[in-house]
Amino acid sequence: MFKSLLILLTFSWAVEISAQSITGFNLNYEYDPDAEISFKTRPVRQGNEIRIYYEFKCNRNEYAVTDYLFQWEKRTSVNDRSGESIQTNESILSEDTRHRTGFLTVQASDKNWFAVVSITNKTNKGTWNYYAVVERNWPQEFMLFESGNPVLSGFINTGVAYRLAETSPGQKIYAYLYKASFNAAVPPFSKTGSDDRFIKADSSFVITDGSFRPATPGLYLLQSDTSSVNGLSVYAAEKPFPKYNTIQGLASPLIYLTTSDEQSQLTQIGNDKSRFDKIIVDMVGDAGRARTFMRSYYQRVEQANRLFTGFKEGWKTDMGMIYMIFGVPSEVSRNTSFEIWFYKGTGTKFIFSRSGSVFAPITYFLTRNEIYTQDWYSTIDLWRKSRF
Repeated sequence: MFKSLLILLTFSWAVEISAQSITGFNLNYEYDPDAEISFKTRPVRQGNEIRIYYEFKCNRNEYAVTDYLFQWEKRTSVNDRSGESIQTNESILSEDTRHRTGFLTVQASDKNWFAVVSITNKTNKGTWNYYAVVERNWPQEFMLFESGNPVLSGFINTGVAYRLAETSPGQKIYAYLYKASFNAAVPPFSKTGSDDRFIKADSSFVITDGSFRPATPGLYLLQSDTSSVNGLSVYAAEKPFPKYNTIQGLASPLIYLTTSDEQSQLTQIGNDKSRFDKIIVDMVGDAGRARTFMRSYYQRVEQANRLFTGFKEGWKTDMGMIYMIFGVPSEVSRNTSFEIWFYKGTGTKFIFSRSGSVFAPITYFLTRNEIYTQDWYSTIDLWRKSRF
């Protein structure tokens, strides 16, 4: 039994946070690898309850989890300025000096609402706001665990053993594998977006013991009821993803920076490192700048994969493309339909509209416009001269 997948299905949902409205938060720290903390959430629906799984990390050696105060509250809308405390017990799954995972259990509702957490460093008084939508139509019904911790990223690695939570003993879970390679994003001034399309599952199998060890790279859909629109989708890639360590893996993300002639050369070099290095040196001008370019660009590639991987690799997404070329935005704001990135240096604003399906519940698509042409080519030129 094979299932067809249409990537661009739509359903609405939102997310946001604290004493100001959610739309007033500058959320750029969610994308900053140098931020003091990081915090991820992932809701899972089970009947009339929703578990909001979370992972907190402190990225500074001088602080520990115990240095932070966590305050959860409920907001009825993104414009709600005064939330009410969430009356529920928080369950801690794991904790060490600078890392904690856990979940909140809340009641599902006929209306969407927002679970907002305000995290404050009790020493330096820094405060960060995050939120998770409690979505009446939220499609995810399972949670993957690795070594006792919930998997909150959009990707997993092949050959690794994962456990399916929120399932009952002996419950049949139907798994579908889609091996299609989706397209990279097209530049922001293009008249059309990426041509992601209908695909069919390449294979299927049944899980009966709650264990999942993906053997083949690709997009997996796991469902308890194949006639429903609920389940869990996750992209599986070979280690060391989100990094790349092969010439072919390194060559592909260069599509945003290279000419058609350079692209043609890259497709013909196989795993010949010397030829790959020559293309990079010829592009940026000398070996010293080439090393700086490689280090900086592939740090962006890795981070884009960590942040934006969903039904395809993060570097191929619209957000991944903009992030890799322009970097961490100065300001990030969200409402229920859009996310807006603003770059103060150039005065450039990118607007991403939100849509999704069970295959990609957290997906944003760039609103393309030819006004981005000059900014794009100017920034590409800086990359090619290793002067970013």
